[in-house]
Amino acid sequence: MMDSRLKINEYFKKVDELGWDPGLRSILELLRLLGNPQNQIPVVHAAGTNGKGSTLAFLSSIMESTGARIGRFTSPAMMERNEMITLNGVGISDAELVEKLEMIEIACEEMVACGFRHPTSFEVMTAVAFLYFRSKADLALIETGMGGRLDATNVVEKPKLCMITPIGMDHEAFLGNHIKEIAKEKAGIFRFAVPIVAAPQEKQARAVLQEESKLKQAPLHLIESSEVTILEEGEILRFCYQGQEYQTGMLGRHQAINAAVAIESAKQLGRMGWEVTMENLVDGVLHASWPGRFEILRESPLLVLDGAHNAHGMCALNHARKQIFKGYYRAIVGVLGEKELGTDFIEILKDAKSVWTATPDNPRALQARALSDRLLNLGIENQAQENFEALVDLIVKESDPCLIFGSLYLIGPLGHALKRRLIDDSCFNR
Repeated sequence: MMDSRLKINEYFKKVDELGWDPGLRSILELLRLLGNPQNQIPVVHAAGTNGKGSTLAFLSSIMESTGARIGRFTSPAMMERNEMITLNGVGISDAELVEKLEMIEIACEEMVACGFRHPTSFEVMTAVAFLYFRSKADLALIETGMGGRLDATNVVEKPKLCMITPIGMDHEAFLGNHIKEIAKEKAGIFRFAVPIVAAPQEKQARAVLQEESKLKQAPLHLIESSEVTILEEGEILRFCYQGQEYQTGMLGRHQAINAAVAIESAKQLGRMGWEVTMENLVDGVLHASWPGRFEILRESPLLVLDGAHNAHGMCALNHARKQIFKGYYRAIVGVLGEKELGTDFIEILKDAKSVWTATPDNPRALQARALSDRLLNLGIENQAQENFEALVDLIVKESDPCLIFGSLYLIGPLGHALKRRLIDDSCFNR
């Protein structure tokens, strides 16, 4: 196994040193050389700013409850690349990943010899996913990495369904500085006459989706916020959608919207011939899970992880923590360097009893000390925790409730280390 893992890491280290330019030319050529596997399986394609992973987790759980084999491609990985490609929730094995990479490496060499740019790591993983799902899955749920129109996943000629989760401001340097520009990029996944299910949207984003769907003659089902009623919000989330009550352990009222998008998408698949019952919908929502999204690692004292890393995500997290954290708590936070510190981000920290800053495991990370200085300039007292193992030890021994949030590149490694330490704790429950 170590040999396989070493091969995987060395391969991607080599690929990451190569150049990149926008566009689908390289990924399309790579897939052509591999026999266009993306067009040989039924696909649901999802784009949006927030909630893609959670929405696909709900949809995957619903469809798995029908007995189908469901492939899911999501990003970024919390720890290992294998997590990006799953079949019924189980990541691709190292051996299978190496096997697919060897096929792709041969194709890439042929591409480069013909003058094509070498595919990026994300393009390679996209190709691996389609190859893997072609022989393994009954349905593939594919999440865009960033944007939509030029995303490496936007290569399926005729998906069964397109999904749009809530659209907000993020990755402005690549997608545009206005919500309308970003919405148009997301709508780039639309295909002629392919049905679309979309979450409630801001007025301008909504108008773009309606216009783009008309151009593609694609039926658009826009869920209204008024269709989703929160019944209970606390240790569980109960909500009503279209007259049916649902319950989930994925906390935060925003998850009711994500679940509604998944429910409506499953109903659309049912109209296409998939056997989806009301029992599948209810059970699927109940049993859905998605690591790092208001994930409770320990109940007493409360320990929660959340990968909120943009304005929409911070707003949802801020609301959820007010429902769950009753009173004082310690906040542990780490972000990437280009992220703005918005109002919800600041409120979460100002309400905390104390704040620790940490450094995400990414070259673009804002160092714990630098984030600490920025927070001090905003009047937020805090302490930089620059040693990862020491931070883990402090959190495990902490007697106050803790909320860990920010970049997934912090949440992943920290969550993994904490689970390892807490596994024998009687309060460890997830």
